[in-house]
Amino acid sequence: MKGEAVAAGPASKYVEGSFGTVAGVLDTPVLEQFNADFNAKFEPSTVPYNREAYDAVIVIALAISRVGPSFFEMSRLEQGAAIRDNLTAIANAPGEQVTYGELEKAFDLLKAGKDINYQGVSGPLEYSDDGDVNVGAIEIWSIKDGKVVTERTVTIGQ
Repeated sequence: MKGEAVAAGPASKYVEGSFGTVAGVLDTPVLEQFNADFNAKFEPSTVPYNREAYDAVIVIALAISRVGPSFFEMSRLEQGAAIRDNLTAIANAPGEQVTYGELEKAFDLLKAGKDINYQGVSGPLEYSDDGDVNVGAIEIWSIKDGKVVTERTVTIGQ
């Protein structure tokens, strides 16, 4: 329900004052640049998850790169397991930290057999042994005067 189209749309008088939660965004060193690049390419939006979607695609690509060419000879089930098994290897310490704007460097390091520690646009991606992200944020938002307003962001695991 979060979005300007809902907040200012035909049902605006019914949603005025509503509250909700959505995955929040941690302040990262590359967040401002990512947002500027995203907004230059696409229409600026309050729709959530563009940063998380970006990070998801990148960690999958990095995990595949770490597996190497044999990935493409695996069955789909094996490919899924290979991605899962390599997420912590590309996102957790130790390893050279890489982030948005440094993807060529990340792929070069993996190709050379080096460890990397991808730091996401949405925040640090440190995975637990169960594959859950250990650090994150929850945004609490409301609709005021036909606009989506962030009330506060609650951080988790920091």
